[in-house]
Formats: sequence, structure tokens, C-alpha cells
Amino acid sequence: MEIDKVTFADLSVFNKEEEFSIFQKVNFTRTSRGRDWLFRFLNQPFSDLKRITETQKIISLILEREHEWPLAISNGTIMVMEKFYETPIDEIPAGHDVFNSYAYQFLHKADHSLIKYSVGHFTDFIKGMNSLITLFDNDDSPLLLRSYLERAKKITRP
Repeated sequence: MEIDKVTFADLSVFNKEEEFSIFQKVNFTRTSRGRDWLFRFLNQPFSDLKRITETQKIISLILEREHEWPLAISNGTIMVMEKFYETPIDEIPAGHDVFNSYAYQFLHKADHSLIKYSVGHFTDFIKGMNSLITLFDNDDSPLLLRSYLERAKKITRP
């Protein structure tokens, strides 16, 4: 079943007065990317009953374990990671000795600072993702969620 624009507006998923919108009521995201994903998710509802049921199971599972949700991944963490990837940095020396380390730190202060600051945020992100994988990776988890967890494992684990 497809929802037309009038019905969509009547449901108040996205209301001009934000405090009256469903989106505002269910938006507990902590990152701007999470907020954008939720917006797209609600803006393009599923028409397939199987996907709707699967999504309901995922949401129920997340709500059951909300109190165990890791706080390591924050909007700040995501922003620092994006900044790192968007910033062109000078090449890091291939030799990992004391001289090269101090020379890079002295000659490329801004790049060194960005790298040093970013490493902690990358570590927090990996720890947070591993916590989510541990929290939700079991045989009871819906198939769609397990597929996302498998992708996360491939990305975050050696």
C-alpha cells in the first residue's frame, strides 16, 4: 500500500510545528547522521509487510536493550571522524622512529594535532560498534539486523 501526500500530511509524521510531529516524538538519535537516517526512513515508508514486520522487531529489540546502549559513539565522534577524512593531511613518514615522529610533529603541527585528536574518537567509535555487535548479535535478532551486524563486524574487526 502506498501512502499519498495528503494521508502522509494527515498523519503528522512531519508537521511544520515540530512539537506535534511524530518524527519529533520518536527522534532519540544522538548524531546528525542518525537524525538524517530516521528522517529518510520515515519519509519513505515500506510497502512490503515482511520489511515492516522485520523493522518492528528490530525497533522492539533496541527498545528492550536501550538501557545497555553504548554512549561511546556521539555526534562529536562522528564529526571528528568526518573532519579527519575530509581534511587533506601531509604524508606521514614511512619510518616509525623517534626522529621522524618529532620532525612530523614539529613541521606539520596542525596535521599532527588532527591525527592525535582523531585517534581517540576512532577508538571510541570502534569500541561503541563492538558493544552494539555484542549486544545484538544473537540468533534471536531479526535477519536484517544480523546482516547489518555482519557488515559492522567486517569493518571494525581485523
